[in-house]
This record gives sequence, C-alpha cells and structure tokens, in this order.
Amino acid sequence: MQPYLSTGFFEFPNMENALYGGFLERLWVGSSGVGIIVDESVPLHSSLNADGDGRLCLKAQYKNSPYAVGRNDMSLPKLKYTICVGNDVKSTYTFLMDKYFKKPVDIPDERMFRSPVWSTWARYKTEVNQTDRKSVV
Repeated sequence: MQPYLSTGFFEFPNMENALYGGFLERLWVGSSGVGIIVDESVPLHSSLNADGDGRLCLKAQYKNSPYAVGRNDMSLPKLKYTICVGNDVKSTYTFLMDKYFKKPVDIPDERMFRSPVWSTWARYKTEVNQTDRKSVV
C-alpha cells in the first residue's frame, strides 16, 4: 500500500513513477454501483489490484508515512468511511458528488482561457534556457 497523496506533474515529468497524479478525491465507485468515500481527516493508504485479485484495500496509518500526527492526537488513526449502494455507477457517483463535494459557484475569469500564463518557474526555477522553455510549450 502507498499513501493516497497527489503528485505534481513536475515531480514526475515522465509519469513513470507517479503514484496517483495531481488531482485526487477519496472516492471510488465500482461497476456494480457500490461507492466508497473516505473522510479527509484519515491518513489514508491504498492499493488497487496489488495482488492481481481486483481488490481495493484501504488503511489508516501515521507510522512511516508522510501524514503528520497532530500534537494533541496521540490516538491510533481511524479509517472513517461511508459506503453507498446505488442502481448503477452513474447514480451512485452523482449522489456522492452532490452530497460530499462543492460545485463551482461561478465561471472562471475568461482571461484564464484566452490568455493562459505559461511559466517555467515551477520546474526550472532560475536555471532556464531556451530548450527548457520550448519543452514546456
């Protein structure tokens, strides 16, 4: 099992060693319409099909993990989750998204789409050359 943490594009530019990618929700929905959502407070570790058996495995763990233990929280971590069953994938997913996630309240500024800002700073900092710049675009 590995910590359920997002990884940035620039941490793994070839995505060979990326764990989960840049955007994560603690939500799984199976083809039978069963959905699982794990609370954000859980120091979550997960695996999917690790032994070739098709199983999703979840655990809560602070020890030897990147999750920090709060100063006042010396108790064992708790795996807090909710299981929902719907008629199919779509109905379960829609229900969970509506219940647990906030939808955008407005459209982003149009300038973000018409004139995006491309930056080499996140990856190269001050060591930038023309070849690096072209690889970003």
